[in-house]
Amino acid sequence: MAPELQDESCAVTILITTRDRAGHLARTLNTLSQIDHPRALSEEILVVDNGSRDNTPDLLKGWSSPGNSRRFIVEPRPGQSCARNTGVANARGEIILFTDDDVIPGRTWIEGMSAPITGGRAEIVVGPVELAPCLVRGWMTPRLRRRLACRDASELRGEPAGANLAIARGWIQKVGGFDEALGPGQLGFCDETLLMRRCMQMGARMAYAGKEALVTHWPAEERLLRSAWIEDAVKLGRSAAYMNHHYRMKECHARFPKLVYSYLRFVGRQLRHPRASRQREGIDEREWNA
Repeated sequence: MAPELQDESCAVTILITTRDRAGHLARTLNTLSQIDHPRALSEEILVVDNGSRDNTPDLLKGWSSPGNSRRFIVEPRPGQSCARNTGVANARGEIILFTDDDVIPGRTWIEGMSAPITGGRAEIVVGPVELAPCLVRGWMTPRLRRRLACRDASELRGEPAGANLAIARGWIQKVGGFDEALGPGQLGFCDETLLMRRCMQMGARMAYAGKEALVTHWPAEERLLRSAWIEDAVKLGRSAAYMNHHYRMKECHARFPKLVYSYLRFVGRQLRHPRASRQREGIDEREWNA
């Protein structure tokens, strides 16, 4: 069922959470002012500052508008999920369109992501994400690119990316919002995955947007470092263990033999390929899988 859009609210809230990335955020906000804004979709941009210590607060004070179509709020509790829950609670839009502070949307992004919901075909829309061309590397396999939130139209049926995700606000509230133990700033991952699964278990329908809703991801180059990949692998494991224990009711200790086996594989590969363990950027997918 399509959300009922009321005059006193608005159709879409573009929700961005940010922390200590003023340079990236400024570029994203500037791009949002230049893309197509469909007349049939009233909208607002809501930025949640998750306790930034750089010049993000000053940037947002100068960016917000008296007409309240551009607003910012502060959520000091650490964690993207905390910031998103605060954003949803303060949003005026019936559709929450999530993106990140290092993402550049295409011109038809708002309409492309909102149409399946306003048209009554879905309550969740997952959109494609491409990596900025200057950040593409030869060692990036499709799976490693997906860990950078990149998904083309043929890859959208896996884990969703919060860089390009639209959900009817009522469904987010129905499942109680994001689990604040998950996501960046906490365990690291699986926040969007869990929310989407819980919505679908309660009957929400999902649609996949095409190229008209494409966004470009511009992560900091530090995300490509070998140390960052290893750190992300640890966070992904912890997030999956939390999901298994709290939502799939699996005993984590039953996976101890697999953990030992994976650790031995990881160490063994480092011993066999010592040069790989000294490289500054990138990681071999086989090592990352270990």
